[in-house]
Amino acid sequence: MRASSNEKKLMAFIVFLILVAISVAASIFFYPLDKVEAEYDIVEINDIANTAFDNWNEISEHGNEILPAGSYEYAIVSKDGTLVYKTGEDVPCIVNEAVRKGCIIFDVASDETVLGKLIILPINSQKYICAVNSARLAAGITLIVTVLLLSALVYRISVRILKPFNKLKDFAQNVAAGDLDTPLQMDKANYFGAFTESFDMMRTELKASRKREDELIRDRADMVAQLSHDIKTPVASIIATSELLNAKTDDDLYKAKLDIIIAKATQLSDLSDELNKITKAEQDKLNVECSTFSTVDLMEMIKKCDYLGKIKPFDMPEALVLLDRGRMKQVIDNVISNSYKYAGTDIELNAGLSDEFLILRIKDHGPGIKPEEISGICGKYVRGKDVGDKEGAGLGLFTARQLMNRMGGDFQVASEYGEYFEAIIIVALDI
Repeated sequence: MRASSNEKKLMAFIVFLILVAISVAASIFFYPLDKVEAEYDIVEINDIANTAFDNWNEISEHGNEILPAGSYEYAIVSKDGTLVYKTGEDVPCIVNEAVRKGCIIFDVASDETVLGKLIILPINSQKYICAVNSARLAAGITLIVTVLLLSALVYRISVRILKPFNKLKDFAQNVAAGDLDTPLQMDKANYFGAFTESFDMMRTELKASRKREDELIRDRADMVAQLSHDIKTPVASIIATSELLNAKTDDDLYKAKLDIIIAKATQLSDLSDELNKITKAEQDKLNVECSTFSTVDLMEMIKKCDYLGKIKPFDMPEALVLLDRGRMKQVIDNVISNSYKYAGTDIELNAGLSDEFLILRIKDHGPGIKPEEISGICGKYVRGKDVGDKEGAGLGLFTARQLMNRMGGDFQVASEYGEYFEAIIIVALDI
């Protein structure tokens, strides 16, 4: 089934979230550390240097107690390069080495008196790099988890809300187009469960109402046909008797009266015929407006009508066809619904091109119909003799043939009793 516009938007949003996550993660992981600008607390550094100057002779032995606790790793060396004090093993004690490693070097001095050097390990040292990498990893994992959770939420919204809503929309369109045979599939997992059931109950009631209406129309047509026949019989007798009397009399006044009787009786017979024709025309009225569609559209229509998934995978030749979308769907629905009802087997569909037509052969492997029934099975109110207690009015195949004829095609059937039933839909090509 083709994805709806809302589902496509959701998928695009998920892809967008993933791309954003990848972009942010890439910027976090691949941003060069050498471009990180370190910020040093000059006040803290001056405090260390001044304290070291004031207690120069004591810091070599009591530095831990004298020097202020700070946030930097550092070393203090004398002017001749002798190590006086350092806070960690990673701090270089030689000025040249410290310069090479990017350390910050301050004088331990007051006025013009310089006692030594304060070597501060740079912030972007290995420990800082490890810390940044850890932060990067944590940020990346958090970002990925967030995107996955958002994607899961969006997917849940799609499955539980949008897809059921689209099914309701398609169902409403089918009902509006007159398709009352396709049920609305119910799923307790979505948020429209009770609402869906109400919609399908509406379809069932509408179908029952249509059946009652068809029966009333049929009864009315039968009554009109019977009345027409009952009226025409005595009227024909009146006309015949009047004509006989007219031929045997020489009385002009008598002849004139008989002519009036004959004329009025003939008028009554004509009115009876006209009433019969109007009733029959109302029954057979099927409006069709054909447009050009691709066989891809027709293929999607067939798959959509197969709501139980009975049709096996099939190929469709590429072509343009002339059809009325709503009426064509009605034909396909009739065929597939009949297969569901009377066969219940898998359905084979073969499509091919022949001259100016697309030929669709839809075959199931149910009981089929008897040879003597094939010629009349597409007649109005005709049903197979072995349908049992399965409901139906005998109008499905009749309507399918009428509609296909009006669309410039045809509808035929074939069957091997006990083996298969095949509906042959002949669709006009747009050439």
